[in-house]
Amino acid sequence: RQYIISSSIYPLILLVVGIVAITILITTILPRFEVLFEGMGQQLPLNVQLLMGTAKLISNHLLLSTLVVLGPPVAFFSYLRTAKGKSFRDRLALRLPLLRGFVRDLETTRIFRTLEVLVNNGVHLATALKISSGVAGNQAYQHLLGRATEALKEGRQIGHRLKSGGLLPEMAVDLLSIGEESGRVGQVCGQIADHYENEVRLRIKRLLSLMEPVLILFIAVVAGFVVFSMLSVILSVNDIAG
Repeated sequence: RQYIISSSIYPLILLVVGIVAITILITTILPRFEVLFEGMGQQLPLNVQLLMGTAKLISNHLLLSTLVVLGPPVAFFSYLRTAKGKSFRDRLALRLPLLRGFVRDLETTRIFRTLEVLVNNGVHLATALKISSGVAGNQAYQHLLGRATEALKEGRQIGHRLKSGGLLPEMAVDLLSIGEESGRVGQVCGQIADHYENEVRLRIKRLLSLMEPVLILFIAVVAGFVVFSMLSVILSVNDIAG
């Protein structure tokens, strides 16, 4: 979480500066052209009229505009905090192609890091699995670890049980099975956690690297439209004066 926050600072600064610059252009500079055109008895170009109309609508109905913009996200995130919302979120995270791999690597890291710490400190594997189910953030992984705990209590190896559903990487489960047979569960869990922690960091780094140019492109398109509108106004003034 700290890695994501520190890596997101620069893209967020770009977004805030871009929004502030666009807001100043729309609310401060364009209205001056509107007054100028009214004094000449002319109408603003259509694209500028649309831009100014949107700005006036937002400023005249600030509370309503805020509710329209912020209401759906706030309602959605509030729903995700409920029991049904958490269940929906967990199922959706495992179905979306872009999120599925990230959730799998993240949960694998959490589970096996917890198993490593507990087993290396003398905690029985069944107890360690039960505690790890509380560490897992996704309900599907919690249920999977619960079934693995029951299988271990019945005297069976947990490797085959953890393979069910395809939630955990096969390599991680196979290595855990080897660790069970060799009596080196803690050490093997640490190696698995190290590997998938690096995978998670790599995925986050790629995602944040992609987010930065996307934000820059978005700001450039919006700001470019505003600047184009201003230029069209200036050209119209020159045509009228000529």
